[in-house]
Amino acid sequence: MKVKRLMIFLISLAIGLAAFSLMGGETHWSSVWKSLAMIRWWQALILVVCMVGSLSFTAWSWQIILRKEKRQVRFWPLLKILTVGFSLSYLTPLSLVGGEALKAYLVQEELKTGWKKGIVSILLQEIMNFLVLVVIMIAGLGVFFSLGGRLSKKLGFLSIGL
Repeated sequence: MKVKRLMIFLISLAIGLAAFSLMGGETHWSSVWKSLAMIRWWQALILVVCMVGSLSFTAWSWQIILRKEKRQVRFWPLLKILTVGFSLSYLTPLSLVGGEALKAYLVQEELKTGWKKGIVSILLQEIMNFLVLVVIMIAGLGVFFSLGGRLSKKLGFLSIGL
């Protein structure tokens, strides 16, 4: 079993490195390194803490959803599945909807939830994420306008279109 996992890891690593090298061929790496050099260690730490906190909160909420469906699952396997799905999402053209199929497969395989419960729990979790984003957007717009912010004509038409 461990040899199989090692082979899957090595094949995935090789595919990832090949994709990275193909996509990185047109990147001006000096500009990338110059931009990264401007980030201070404490700024990077803040980003990492926010990211880990966000993923942990999402895994916890997903755990609550699965408990409501009469499934007892541990936090760490859910966090692992969520992180893998999140990582895959950012390799797909639509970054918010790429890893859900992989998450559904992993929930079914690793946690034995069954396809239906796994997919329903993922859909509920994604709907909750969307609603949180809407609340944050409304709060941000409220703060923006309460501080006297004004939209340009182009931005106003764009926001009405959304």
